[in-house]
Amino acid sequence: MDHGEDLSLSPSILSDVEPVQAISDEGAPSRSQPLKGHGQTNKHEIILATRPGSGKRGDAITLLCNHFAVKFSGTDEYFYQYSLLVKDKDDSPIVGKEILQEVIDKMKQTYHSELGDKDFAYDGERALFTLGHLPQNEFAFDVQLDNFLSGRMGSPGGSSGGDNPEGSDRKRLRKSYSRTKCKVKLKFATKIPLSAITQAMKGHDSENAQGVFRVLDILRQHSAAQYAQTFFWL
Repeated sequence: MDHGEDLSLSPSILSDVEPVQAISDEGAPSRSQPLKGHGQTNKHEIILATRPGSGKRGDAITLLCNHFAVKFSGTDEYFYQYSLLVKDKDDSPIVGKEILQEVIDKMKQTYHSELGDKDFAYDGERALFTLGHLPQNEFAFDVQLDNFLSGRMGSPGGSSGGDNPEGSDRKRLRKSYSRTKCKVKLKFATKIPLSAITQAMKGHDSENAQGVFRVLDILRQHSAAQYAQTFFWL
């Protein structure tokens, strides 16, 4: 390699190529304008860049994107958020998404009647979301898990290498089964109106807009995890 070679990431411009500027229908360079004049906007409105016309020069291309129109009814419904706390038999908080997901699945299976047969989405941390409210604002459940526990331990004899060429890089998996009792507490936290979606699509912002889109994203991830795929029906 020639160490004197210029490895700059800056793009080079060919000498025989003239940059093309998009021209609007009115013959002037296109320029985005705010939706309201003089830059005056309502703090509860979302301002989107406008498109004042189509370009006149250049080659037309077909662009395929992964955004699809979605229609739904029942905008008077609410998402209900419940805070989640899971503790072990020693009253210590349980952490870890895998074990918490197992607890949630077992709770739903065991106490589906008490939960009003509601489906819910779990954010992987400390929140559950339902469409419509649960029968009560607070719940306390005992959940029994048949756990498959695994832990890693050093190679036999505690050798740090020895005659074994793999040495300490070799690990032996220790496996055991145990029955664990967990204590689960659910408590109502807030409700988020679905109408915030339609308001946001009309350009009106609200304190609920970010919340409802967060719930929809959690639903998307939850559905994908259930079916081990990224295309699914909501």
